Amino acid sequence: SDPVSSNQNGDKEKLIEAAKLLSIQKEVGFNFAEEEKLTLKQLVDHEGCDRAKKMEWEQRE
Repeated sequence: SDPVSSNQNGDKEKLIEAAKLLSIQKEVGFNFAEEEKLTLKQLVDHEGCDRAKKMEWEQRE
């Protein structure tokens, strides 16, 4: 399914944040060979993973 048009589990804000991040990355010269929609989905997925790792790290301290 199209990650931009579908709003699974209220992820609209996450997609907006990912789009902003992608825009910044393009401005500083990061280029992606994949479709922009796929890149946005990957950014959202990685953010979720990063947040989980951060929570785990914080709980250990």
